[in-house]
Amino acid sequence: MLVKAEKIAYFWKNVIQKNVFKHIFNRRFMPKYFLFLMFFLGMLLPEPQVNAQVYEYTPSAAGCTGVWEDGNCWNVIPLNEPLNCTDNGPWPPFAPTGCNVEVIINDDLVIPADIEFGGTFTSLTVGAGAEVTFSGNLSIEGRKEILFSLEGESFINVAGALTLSQGSSTIQTVLNLGGEFTGMLTVGSIEIENRAVLEVLEGGAITSEGPTEYSGNSSVINVTGFFRTQSLLVTGGRLHQFNTYGNSQVVIDDDIDIRGDTGITIGGTSEVYVGRDVLVDGSATIIADDNSKIFVCGEYIPPSEGGRTQEIDEGKFFPCSVLPVELLDQEVEFHDGLRKARLTWETGKEEDLRHFIIERAVGSSEDFEPLGKVEGTGSTTEKGTYEFWDANLPLFKTRVYYRLVQVDVYGKHNFIGEVLGLAVPGTHSASAAWVFFPNPSLGADAKISVLNQDKYNGEPIDLDIYGPFGLAASLKSSALERLNRELPDKMKTLSTGVYFLHIHWGNQRQVLKILKK
Repeated sequence: MLVKAEKIAYFWKNVIQKNVFKHIFNRRFMPKYFLFLMFFLGMLLPEPQVNAQVYEYTPSAAGCTGVWEDGNCWNVIPLNEPLNCTDNGPWPPFAPTGCNVEVIINDDLVIPADIEFGGTFTSLTVGAGAEVTFSGNLSIEGRKEILFSLEGESFINVAGALTLSQGSSTIQTVLNLGGEFTGMLTVGSIEIENRAVLEVLEGGAITSEGPTEYSGNSSVINVTGFFRTQSLLVTGGRLHQFNTYGNSQVVIDDDIDIRGDTGITIGGTSEVYVGRDVLVDGSATIIADDNSKIFVCGEYIPPSEGGRTQEIDEGKFFPCSVLPVELLDQEVEFHDGLRKARLTWETGKEEDLRHFIIERAVGSSEDFEPLGKVEGTGSTTEKGTYEFWDANLPLFKTRVYYRLVQVDVYGKHNFIGEVLGLAVPGTHSASAAWVFFPNPSLGADAKISVLNQDKYNGEPIDLDIYGPFGLAASLKSSALERLNRELPDKMKTLSTGVYFLHIHWGNQRQVLKILKK
């Protein structure tokens, strides 16, 4: 009996060669045998493989345990790039060897380990409102190029160091950071190794809570978005660069310390704020080009033509200008009929003010969180009057605290004024734990809130919504914050009418009657 390979060889020799090729160029037989030959060759060619490449984190999927390495948590979208690549499995490897891997995360996720992205890993996109946390260090494998994209107000937090590993003379290591101006990549520190490049694209933003340091040769940071670091230290080898473009903003809280033949060029209309000294040694240079500005709060070498610090065209060095807001008055009052708090404050003068951030703490004056933002005037010697309404007061009896943060045009934050306290009365009976509001509701702004803090201790919440035809919607095992993010989408799908919310937490239960408009 002939095996499969022998059958194909026999068919080729005795049928194709003797018959098809004999007549294939014969005009009479060409259409018939040409189609036959194409069909035969099609059987011999390998079938194209379509393999998983795009992984979307889906924590609501059945069986998902909320960890990266759980295949149940990922919706896998098949692509085929590069052609006929190898499937990478049910969850995205950090350094895959098969198909290119693109990861999309639209919900909060914690990765509790040191991670190195590399291999065919190409991009990480964090959707609006999501927060991805790396509990350890994060590094980019040498000679790889990866994109981090922050959509809307999304965040990537790295507790340890961000390291761009060593590239080569022909292939650099590149991390591209993009965004929409409202997200932030926050890291413990930054290390740029030999021939590595950090590209902060327009709309991208990164903050290093520790130092940023270069090593090796020819390492580069290019900033077209926002960059902030505790300090900038550029030592070691040759040809390091730090460049700014466009309307970028750079904040260096302490020193810039550059040595060797490093070049820092501040271009476009970008602005750089240095909290302490600019230290330049060897043949290193700092150049303010185009219409850029460098503000230095400490000491720096006066700019000169061909010197270590240079001003070219309209670019300029300036001594640091602390950005005072002279606060004349501030008040907070409770409006019972509206159940809102109104904050007002008055300024005597402002200099390079961008905006105010209002922060609030509930129950004690320790854990403040950002509540809202009010735009400033900029620079003025005239009095300014501002107000902010807090419409989301706790529904239980408590005391809330407010404080103001001024943010200047260089991104520097300073607290001003006093911490103001306000007594807030509770609503409804003390026996109830939860309230739904607004009620009636159109759905888009629907929330549940704790009425009695003694009855809720942070347990996961199961919420079932029952209508005239039974169960209409469910949210399972959700933290309160996440539940309130998802509840409006559930409510908007409901028809007008009366519904009952069944709330389960721990071993307790409460039912609320609501009206959907």
